[in-house]
Amino acid sequence: MSDGPPEEVILRKFVYGLADADGDVDVLTAVEQAIDRLDELEAENRRLRQRVEEAERKSSNALGVAKAHDDGVRADGSPSKVEQARLKARNELVRKTLLGSTGTEGAQVTVAEVQDMCRPELDVKYQTVKDAFAHLTSKWDTFTLGETADGNRSLQCAEDALRHDLVGAVEEDLGRDDLTKGLISSGGGGGGR
Repeated sequence: MSDGPPEEVILRKFVYGLADADGDVDVLTAVEQAIDRLDELEAENRRLRQRVEEAERKSSNALGVAKAHDDGVRADGSPSKVEQARLKARNELVRKTLLGSTGTEGAQVTVAEVQDMCRPELDVKYQTVKDAFAHLTSKWDTFTLGETADGNRSLQCAEDALRHDLVGAVEEDLGRDDLTKGLISSGGGGGGR
């Protein structure tokens, strides 16, 4: 076999490999078989790429869950009020951003809304929620402090800066499986700290 373009050399080797004992080769059959095998390999490659993408997403989500589970725990092992307010605010704001109608101001959650979310199990003060907001803005680029149209302090979320690991942590916390799909369909997956 003489040298030539790699495809040609491979095809020759393939064709010669299909030759019967007399050296007869049905080139058309060999080419058809080669095309069929190539189609099979391409399909397998697509399946493997999908599995890799899913594994990377799950890995990123797992890291987000681990990152999101930090030390907001009191000495008795229970989460502090700031930690509980932080998780409520984070979860609600990510959920609103991906599934809710955010309007012209974008997704936001106010101090009063977080206080209401914590009731009746927990009575959190204004400063507690403010501390929770500060913690979230220091940890994630997607969250910023702001005010509503009527002047109430709020935590706001930029959809284009949501990260897969943050969304994965919220999904895990809320027991949902539709938030990552919302993130992917929105084209998000950008920033964090």
